Amino acid sequence: MNLLYFPFSGASKYSYHSFKPYLQGDFTSLPLELPGRGGRIKEGLIYSMHEAVEDLYYQVLRYIHQPFVFYGHSLGCHLAYLVARKLMENQKPLPLYLFLSGSTAPSVDRATESLRYQLPQEEFYKELKSYGGTQDEILLNAELMAFMEPILRADFQILETYQYPKDRAPLPVPFYAFKGQEEDITEEEAMAWQKETSTRFSYRAFSGKHFFIYEHEKEIVSIIKAALEKVMVEQPLL
Repeated sequence: MNLLYFPFSGASKYSYHSFKPYLQGDFTSLPLELPGRGGRIKEGLIYSMHEAVEDLYYQVLRYIHQPFVFYGHSLGCHLAYLVARKLMENQKPLPLYLFLSGSTAPSVDRATESLRYQLPQEEFYKELKSYGGTQDEILLNAELMAFMEPILRADFQILETYQYPKDRAPLPVPFYAFKGQEEDITEEEAMAWQKETSTRFSYRAFSGKHFFIYEHEKEIVSIIKAALEKVMVEQPLL
């Protein structure tokens, strides 16, 4: 089974590498990547959700000829969700499951918040530090941040400038939402993903801040496996 990872802000194809030891051959790990980082470092950055979804959709088409699932964190939740919608609109096979961590659902209106991609540098760095995923030595490395800052701002812009269409039909795909207990997302905002599926929905909170996923890889993979075992029992011909 193909497990396709959708990137969070600043992520490259290497960002989910720590999950791999727990997959034990049950999945083919396929981390997707936006331009301007990792293996696509020579390509220009993307600044709109439409461009990002188009780019990732054509990457995904290579892997839909056998059972597959989507995992997205933060920005990656929205990318995974919108690519799944595009697959449905184009009458392509759908993922068996969407696993979504560290993000509010599309129906949650957070328009009153400041736009992170427009913050002055000092405030921008404070914002990054608050998520718990960026170490001080990275933020203090001027050369590294000169490279990473434009990527992060572009990725924040993708999410913060996109307006979701209202009253979309839910996806006929089960969802599993995760969040960190100490991140700036309420349980209600995370559970609002339930509105986007017409089938099974599950939710789990973990200890930690926004990047809680790096403290709980083994547990998250166990949940993914258990959820998929249930699906495969219900759909044994897959």
